[in-house]
Amino acid sequence: MCVSHIYRSPLMPTALLPLTGVLLAQLLAMLDTNVTATATPVIIDEFGALDSFFWVATAYTLAATVTTPLYGKLGDLFGRKPVFVFAMAAFLTGSVLSGLAQSLPQLALFRAVQGVGAGGFIVSALALYTELLTPGQRARFQGWFSTALTGCAALGPLAGGYVTDGWGWRWIFYLNLPLGAVSLLLVLTTLKPARQTSRPAVDYGGAVLTGGVATGLVLVSAWAGTEHSWASPTILALIGGTILLAAALGAVERRVREPVVPLHLLRRPILTISNAQAFASGAAMSGALMFLPVFLQVTTGGSATDSGLLLLPLTLGIVLAALCASPLMVRFGREKWFGAGGVAVAGLGLGLLVTLTPDTGRALSAGYTVLIGVGLGLMTQVYALAVMNNSPIRDLGAAVSLQTLSRQLGGSLGLAAFNAVFHAKLVSDLSGLDAEQLRTAQQPERVHQLTGALRETVLNAYASAVDRVFLVAACVLAVALALALLLKLPDRSDEPVKEPAQT
Repeated sequence: MCVSHIYRSPLMPTALLPLTGVLLAQLLAMLDTNVTATATPVIIDEFGALDSFFWVATAYTLAATVTTPLYGKLGDLFGRKPVFVFAMAAFLTGSVLSGLAQSLPQLALFRAVQGVGAGGFIVSALALYTELLTPGQRARFQGWFSTALTGCAALGPLAGGYVTDGWGWRWIFYLNLPLGAVSLLLVLTTLKPARQTSRPAVDYGGAVLTGGVATGLVLVSAWAGTEHSWASPTILALIGGTILLAAALGAVERRVREPVVPLHLLRRPILTISNAQAFASGAAMSGALMFLPVFLQVTTGGSATDSGLLLLPLTLGIVLAALCASPLMVRFGREKWFGAGGVAVAGLGLGLLVTLTPDTGRALSAGYTVLIGVGLGLMTQVYALAVMNNSPIRDLGAAVSLQTLSRQLGGSLGLAAFNAVFHAKLVSDLSGLDAEQLRTAQQPERVHQLTGALRETVLNAYASAVDRVFLVAACVLAVALALALLLKLPDRSDEPVKEPAQT
């Protein structure tokens, strides 16, 4: 294992500077997760292919999902510093190429390159927090960082909208370069070299199989019932291949010493349900962040910045809930009911979004998104704490990584499935249009060039398709609520609060 120098004081620049560097990288990774959401109509107008645009976001999250566990082992093997430098190089290369993309497939491919880099930021930061901070410092820093990162994930669409309106969508990628350069400079100049004490096992087979299973699930979610029927040879072959890969993954992970997917942890009901909640929250957030901007820009003619502002209440709800959840649970206990309440509130917000029409006011829409944000913020905090408080110490890192994997996979699968639902409903409602009208209707930026009854038909079709997405997302959270009510978390409300030791 590689051990970096342990810094005792959080005020020492030698600890703060490398931590600032990796935090900045994490912020970039989280911003870029959803930064294309508000630029979607503009990019579709340039490249077309509304039905396959979801790959621009999914390629990024899938690549990050698959590479995150590998980076942890590679960091142990070669040191955090060279692994972080490689990750940043991949991320910045992907950013430049994404800005230069000349087609939608190119953009999706280059976003995957970005995702390969982003996967390294997540695990490098977690490892360095552990190595550079004492346990007491770690808890305080992690609370601040989690809130900042959650806020950045939801602020991504606002930043993307502002840049798209001001400079063009390609600049949402180019602006990563100066920020990434600062992060890289801080890490290169301030992080002390690690010393290697042992060679950890790297589960390359598990990583490859995890990527295969995730990709198969995404393809089935995206294509079944839209590009191909459920009974088509393509879908049946995908389902069969994914099942075989999943079986192989289970067999491999039971034999290796340090598995990418630690299946033994799922024998604990608390960890199983907490991972299911992470999956559900990732799926719900991907649906809200990707399709709310589409709804606003198409039905109201709002700019990319306007649609980003619509998501600002969701961001505020997430941040406020994340900040308040921990002290409230310390004060009152009842973690189970905070978690179930978060699921219920987020589901209620998504259910209310089903009522959106082209005439819905922005204030009402903002109120619904606040509910989603508060619910997601509670879910994130409660079930993250459930994993940390109920995992064996020796498995804590694996348990946290598994929960991160569940959330990322939920986001990827959710986006693919919601895109399929959206496109199927849209095409169904527009089936009466001729080929030219349908082509125009599937370019969001041109919808407002339509007039009369045709324009009304297209606007209502978009509203109906987005409403269907929110309905499916609400159903996902309804299942999550049932699981939350089954979860048995220890009631800490009657435990005395321990005072910190005097120094």
